[in-house]
Amino acid sequence: DIIFRYFIKYTIPRSKGHLIICDRYVYDSIVDLIELGGNDNISNIFYKIMLSLTPKPDIKILLEVSDDVALDRKTDESKLDIIKKRSKLYDILKHRIRFEIIDTNRSLDVVSEEISYKLLSKYMSRYPKKYKGFNKISYKYG
Repeated sequence: DIIFRYFIKYTIPRSKGHLIICDRYVYDSIVDLIELGGNDNISNIFYKIMLSLTPKPDIKILLEVSDDVALDRKTDESKLDIIKKRSKLYDILKHRIRFEIIDTNRSLDVVSEEISYKLLSKYMSRYPKKYKGFNKISYKYG
């Protein structure tokens, strides 16, 4: 079901030249499946098949946040175990997949600036003729 949905939502529009930005993708689905009791071996053949059958993104961004900050942002303190488990799973995943890592312990303005800059830089480098003469300007985020 997941793979079919990714194909319909992403592969077809992308083949028509549409820009696709996803806030959750197959990597999140893998973490969800592991959390629901699946095999926590990221090298598992099932996860490899999922990755091979879904469209390859031009850029993969992982938003990292410390457990303490994540807990401060939640209203339910009983979620600490879930936060720690998911954080551990993403740590494993980030060593297998090349993500652009963005530290979201910083302010929303700074994080938004960094995400926007990375996305625009990638998109503009993909279509250099279309954006000839445009300049990317970024203030230092940090």
